[in-house]
Amino acid sequence: MTSATMKRTHLNVNGYYFLLFLGLCSCTGCDIERTEIELSKSNRQLQVVDVTIGKCLVNTLQGDITEDSEVRFADLMLKHLREVFPDSVVYIKSATNMQYREPIPFEISDGLLKELRKTTTYTYLFNVRAIEWNSESSYSQMQVDIVVFDLDTGNAIYSQQVVASEYEPESSSNNTFVFDRSSDNLIKNALQSGLRDFKRGAKKFKSAKYSTGK
Repeated sequence: MTSATMKRTHLNVNGYYFLLFLGLCSCTGCDIERTEIELSKSNRQLQVVDVTIGKCLVNTLQGDITEDSEVRFADLMLKHLREVFPDSVVYIKSATNMQYREPIPFEISDGLLKELRKTTTYTYLFNVRAIEWNSESSYSQMQVDIVVFDLDTGNAIYSQQVVASEYEPESSSNNTFVFDRSSDNLIKNALQSGLRDFKRGAKKFKSAKYSTGK
């Protein structure tokens, strides 16, 4: 039996037990809900950012995630960032014109920023990481950090931290079974929130620039 077949069999078995559980819940009058997600940000004020000129290199999301999740988060970032960067936005694993081939960490040194500027044609580096919080609560918390570097100057021009916290719905009762959300789901919610903030900051700069005629 191949690994793919084993994986499908495992999923089918899990699906069977899940349906069985739903059937038992319906018979016993048990309500089913999912935990809710609350987002908190380190910087609640809109950060205006100038990215009107230049190409952007999007780094892989740093964190304890699977390869499939990495691909999904890359697609999510590209979908949002294509609305921001006028020239182009390229995912690092699809970049064909880079001389620098080593993995780029989230904590990046000044020396590496200079190296990237010399060996790439990109103006910006979009860097993201996801960290799971160790909470006393039985529910999960995921922190997503976003930092955008201007490779021409070697400076960070944008930074945001979004924490997605899981909590039990207020409507739940003793006969309610609450499903926990996956860490990927928490990362997705935090990442989307951070990306929306970044887009709003970039669009506000463009609007101000065009209104003043500069």
